[in-house]
Amino acid sequence: RVGRAVSAEIPKVGSLRRAMRRGDTEIAESLRAQEVFAPSTVVWAPEAEMGERFLIEISRGCSQGCRFCWAGFNYWPPRVVPARDILAKAAEWRAKTDKIGLVSTAVCDHPEISEILQGLRAMDYRISVSSLRLDQISDELLDALVESRDQQIAVAPETGSDRLRKVINKNLTNDEIIEICGRIFDRGMLTVKLYMMAGLPTEEEADLQAMVDLVERIKDRMIEAGKRFGRVGKIIPALNGFVPKPNTPFQWEPICEERELKRRLKWLSKAMSRIPNVEVRIMSARIAHEQAWLSLGDRTAAKFIETAERLNGDLRQAMRETGFDAEFHTARQRSYNEVLPWEIVDSGMTREFLQKEHERAQIAKSSAPCPAVDQCTRCGVCPTTWLASAPAGLVQLQSASVV
Repeated sequence: RVGRAVSAEIPKVGSLRRAMRRGDTEIAESLRAQEVFAPSTVVWAPEAEMGERFLIEISRGCSQGCRFCWAGFNYWPPRVVPARDILAKAAEWRAKTDKIGLVSTAVCDHPEISEILQGLRAMDYRISVSSLRLDQISDELLDALVESRDQQIAVAPETGSDRLRKVINKNLTNDEIIEICGRIFDRGMLTVKLYMMAGLPTEEEADLQAMVDLVERIKDRMIEAGKRFGRVGKIIPALNGFVPKPNTPFQWEPICEERELKRRLKWLSKAMSRIPNVEVRIMSARIAHEQAWLSLGDRTAAKFIETAERLNGDLRQAMRETGFDAEFHTARQRSYNEVLPWEIVDSGMTREFLQKEHERAQIAKSSAPCPAVDQCTRCGVCPTTWLASAPAGLVQLQSASVV
């Protein structure tokens, strides 16, 4: 029943406090007894996908609150594994491999990332990371990736206009993105993958053109840096359709109509493909809509999913057989008065906070990250405002033996 816990050294709060408030004494005692842990590779299977790499989760959650992101909101507040535990596990595995992958939604948010990188480099590990938040890429991390002979890095500008980035609460400008990509290119990593989305709320034709313009500017900066190395790399825009997710500020939004989403993705792909040294990868609008059926469906989706399994994954035929009304779940703007199917799951996030964030998105107004510098954003996950004044190193990831 309690799938996660939040701890600080003094006091322990979060899921523990909620468990105590509900009178779940056994769960509360279990949470009190748990030690900080470092989720990581357990079975050494070098023939498996990424099996030659030791993977370790260094943090969970992201402080930024991008309004489309399920992981960002449902893993609040951000929690970290202490550097000492990460390095201890890395030392145990060094005899098996020299490759390590740091798993996190925001690698550079870790308050001890410098110590972690220094320790891993001292062990001669080749370090790789999941996609990086552009505003948190450090020179030290870039140097570590260069040492690891990484030739490609993945970042997520999401869209091409500063206005639309404010809508989704991603507080970066195009000029800042170009400057950060320039730092990557200047170290000889000349191939960058760009995660981008079409069909975001309030998106206009000008926003689509802005995505093409941004890709071209990034390509030009790569060519400029490449001249010094005598080679060029590639810019790889990975285009996806926006899919609304439960327990996020965009849970009330419809997905862009399939034919229109297909048009936007096709237009972007065609326009970007004309740019030299750009390799476009595109997700189909059909798959985006299928994801939305599963993301936004209610209990009637259960029969639909069971039928699809019996039909070897044929979702369209399963829809016809069960009468599942996909458009009812995905194609309409939901009212704030509507009881949402997933509200039976308590993520700790209050409806009032999510509604406020949704309203701010409509006027392209950004919000402070979690925890805010001066005061807690009061999303409801933490029963107190302790995160506002807690030292950065105190928030730690705890094991969750009670699920």
